[in-house]
Amino acid sequence: SQNKLIEKFGITDTEKFLEDYRAVRKKHFLAADFSRKNQWLELQEIYGVDAGEEFLDNLENEYWAFVINAMKLFPEVEEVLVSLGKKYKLGMICNSQVDGASRALQSPEFGRAQKFFDHCILSGENGVPAKPSPVPFNMMLEALDVKPEEAIFIGDDYRVDIEGATGAGISPVW
Repeated sequence: SQNKLIEKFGITDTEKFLEDYRAVRKKHFLAADFSRKNQWLELQEIYGVDAGEEFLDNLENEYWAFVINAMKLFPEVEEVLVSLGKKYKLGMICNSQVDGASRALQSPEFGRAQKFFDHCILSGENGVPAKPSPVPFNMMLEALDVKPEEAIFIGDDYRVDIEGATGAGISPVW
């Protein structure tokens, strides 16, 4: 995606563009806006170019198709989740967004993992605020009938998962 944008925007200073790209991506991520197109629209404004709606739509579709096809569970995931599920209630909270990350949830690998959980919440959709808001964490606790001090939350993103779980009174594992 970045290389196509660099070419389409006529960028000559690649390092500056990548610096701007990372800053814009971080800003959108912190706002729980996972749409690459929204990031690219902001970059268009910064660079005073118009790549066109069709180009950006196609680029976003290509991006999410890549994510869906590249997503693979680690080989031990099924065994670990089956083992944990025999002893504990399992819940999964995924940040999503109708025009972005929810496309990744279409991956067959996501479906393979999802079946091992007692309850799943897509935060960022249907009025449920995205993590790190404590709302989806509290919803999960209620759905599983578990108190915060009885739960742990395993996450891969410090700000969204670890700070979010901590804000809901749940012990995080990172």
